[in-house]
Amino acid sequence: MEKFSIGMTARLMGISTHTLRFYSNEGLVTPEYVDEKTGYRYYTFHQLHYIDRIKYLRAMHIPLKEIKIALQNQSTESLLPFLKKRKEAISSQLEELALEQENLQWYIDYFEYPKKRLHLRHPYIVHFPRRYAMATSVGWEESVSQVETRLDEIRSESKLNIQSYLRQWGYTLDYDAFRCGTFTPKLHYMFLKECPKTESNQGHIVSFPPGDYLCLMARIRDPQFDLSSIAPFFETDKEGEQLLLANEYEDHLSEFSRCPYEVQLYLG
Repeated sequence: MEKFSIGMTARLMGISTHTLRFYSNEGLVTPEYVDEKTGYRYYTFHQLHYIDRIKYLRAMHIPLKEIKIALQNQSTESLLPFLKKRKEAISSQLEELALEQENLQWYIDYFEYPKKRLHLRHPYIVHFPRRYAMATSVGWEESVSQVETRLDEIRSESKLNIQSYLRQWGYTLDYDAFRCGTFTPKLHYMFLKECPKTESNQGHIVSFPPGDYLCLMARIRDPQFDLSSIAPFFETDKEGEQLLLANEYEDHLSEFSRCPYEVQLYLG
């Protein structure tokens, strides 16, 4: 019978002697032969296949406890449920990673967007899909902190997780006041990835229609900015109430008073 010492077995299998001893202590595969005189332990040829199987199963992150059960049963049928269980876990992880990758790309685009638009001095047209947001009304004499605190309370009471939000704040504006050079918000909102399915949130959800928007980016909340300098760009002959948005783009992590906003007038 061909025998292999622990050292030789470790070299052949590409693992450490420490790992072999650990497998032995866990009852996965123990040396089949022990020299009565020296006490040295040896593995046999067929045990190398056991060790190799443990290696590839561990490479797929199958728990040792499950590997041990399969090896004890000596049946590939007993191994299949563990392989399928691991495959399902990976599928779930891939979905989570895809969502994380999608969110990362959104924030990369969000922070890079002003670099492409802020230097423009004339309006441009952007086509947006339908967009959803969690919103609250803005009182006539309310401060920014009061409105944002209320929106934070609404968000905390909702059943949405943090992944549901796209951290971009915005306002719907009074169109007539804007034409006169005055910033008069009607709603304050934060964008959502999609429309929530839970009815408990519906009272605070707003939807902005898909279509073309006339846009211009400027630091409209800067106290030194003259809003009347861009208001003429948004004149329209359309009758009825006009949808006018102002979406914030953070370009600083603590100072927000001079953040650029993209003013968006819905064209249809």
